[in-house]
Parts: sequence; structure tokens; C-alpha cells
Amino acid sequence: MNEKIDIMEIGKRIEISMKTESTTICGIASAELNDGRLLIGGLNNLRSKAVSGSDVFDSIIEHFGWENIIMIRGRWTSHYQAENLITYNYLLAQGYPKDIAALNTFTGKMSRKYGFDKIEFVEETSKEIEVLGKKQDIYTIIEVNFAR
Repeated sequence: MNEKIDIMEIGKRIEISMKTESTTICGIASAELNDGRLLIGGLNNLRSKAVSGSDVFDSIIEHFGWENIIMIRGRWTSHYQAENLITYNYLLAQGYPKDIAALNTFTGKMSRKYGFDKIEFVEETSKEIEVLGKKQDIYTIIEVNFAR
């Protein structure tokens, strides 16, 4: 585990903090494992040279144990995990199918790294907009499961 990452257990949930030379930054991410279903939150705002989002994701998987996880859930909105949503919409606009777009978000890439490469869409909310005279759907909420 990365020595700059501190994990505090609060019931079934964990809170991740980042240690720097001068301080500890609390609440950079959180995660919860319920019946093998892992939900990770907060990574989209992580901007650090000391600790990457990948470091945090890896620490979460290590903490809960890969063998105890049957699915990783992604829930992306404009306020929560927004970078995943932006990437997803961008890839769809480039013509990629939904499952390939989801697998190429940050959460999708990290999930794939651990063998969670099967996609199930749970919730999709979109609105139609016109871009350069062409109508297209822009997703505002995506909830997706990455399974093995």
C-alpha cells in the first residue's frame, strides 16, 4: 500500500486521506463494500503529485481484497465522478458504443485492470442537444456495474 495513503474504517465504509510532508488531507475518497458490491466515491477531484487516483483505487482494492469484490459500481453525475461522465459522453460523441465508452473511463480502466470487464447499465439519464446541427444525447447520470 502507498505510505502516503491513510485508510480509516467507519463501519462498512472507509475514508481515504492523503499524507503530505506538512499535513493530512482528509476525505479525498471513500468506498463501501456491501455484499461484494464496491462503490468508490470522490476520486474525480484528486489533484496531487504525491498520490494518484490509481494509487487510491489500488489501495481500496487491496484493503477490501480482490477476492471479496464481485462488482464495482460506477455512478457518474455532473456533481459526482464528473470526469468519468465527461469522458463517457466524449467517447460516445466520437462514435464508440456505450460499453466501450464505459470501459475507457477512469473507473472502467481501473476496473478492467482487476478483471471487471463485463458491463451492466443500471441507470441512464440523458438529454438531447444539438451540436453543429446534429442532435445527440448527452448523459447527465450513468450508473454502471463492472463485473467479472
